[in-house]
Amino acid sequence: MEWVLFFAHLQGITLAELAQNADLPLATVERCFKAEGDVELDLLILLVRGLGLEVRELFELVYPGPSYPSAALAKVHQILKQTPPDRLPEGINLPEGVLPTREDVEKMLDQFQKDILKSREGRPDEENGEA
Repeated sequence: MEWVLFFAHLQGITLAELAQNADLPLATVERCFKAEGDVELDLLILLVRGLGLEVRELFELVYPGPSYPSAALAKVHQILKQTPPDRLPEGINLPEGVLPTREDVEKMLDQFQKDILKSREGRPDEENGEA
């Protein structure tokens, strides 16, 4: 919460203005900053947006990440790249180069077709003479 308060002061936003921007009662905002424990996530999101920031932007300011993706993010990107566009959730924001190319989709469809044929035959790969 100290970062939210810092960015509010940096922008010259008072607690009353922050409460108004976040559409929260002033007493709730004051309690958030006086609280010794954790603040609920939904309140934090409203306060950050009351600053005019998105939560992602606050985290980027406070916790700048490495210039390269983590192993987990790289794995997610690889999975997304192999996922046909019509199977992706609506509204997902993908970095450039993550959507599969036409060639990727054609390879996936070819593999899918092969998998279907194998399942109909009921034989594992070894019996079909494939490695």
